[in-house]
Amino acid sequence: MTEIGRNLRPIETRDVDVVLSIDYYVDEAFGQGFFDSCVGVTFGMSNQPAVNIVGGGADNYQDFMTSLGSVQFQGSTFEIAFPIYGTWNEEMIGMNEASYGCTDATYACTCVDCTDICGVLPDLEDEANAMCYIGSLNCLAFSLIIIWGVGVLAALALVLIRKRKNSGVGEIIMKFQV
Repeated sequence: MTEIGRNLRPIETRDVDVVLSIDYYVDEAFGQGFFDSCVGVTFGMSNQPAVNIVGGGADNYQDFMTSLGSVQFQGSTFEIAFPIYGTWNEEMIGMNEASYGCTDATYACTCVDCTDICGVLPDLEDEANAMCYIGSLNCLAFSLIIIWGVGVLAALALVLIRKRKNSGVGEIIMKFQV
């Protein structure tokens, strides 16, 4: 149940009422479930619990709801009070809808936002026993063969280039001498 607590009719709005505060009645079971559904959620960009960011670091649902309902920058534009159960009139019925945690199958959060939903990763093999193979050769032997082969080809190419340059230079010098 919701009650409008205070409203204002300023001169600028003429005949329009402006709500300044409301009382929102929430059953204890919903309040606790709502709070519990937010406890395991982290804000990925800062890696902080969402309760600290949107709930002012609340430790219980009353403090959480008080923080949510307070007028603040990037928050509510008017005050929302969540009266504690037991302070209500007898005819008041508090909201008691189902609340869903971050691990609920239907409304699950992503693994980044809720680590409880993440699956367990398998253990890694012992790195000392893990060997890299390319075909039947281990990776070290294969890379050494490749490096040695490239080195031999580079040396042969240099020898052939020098031989061609030297043979051409000698012929030109001999033509000028004759």
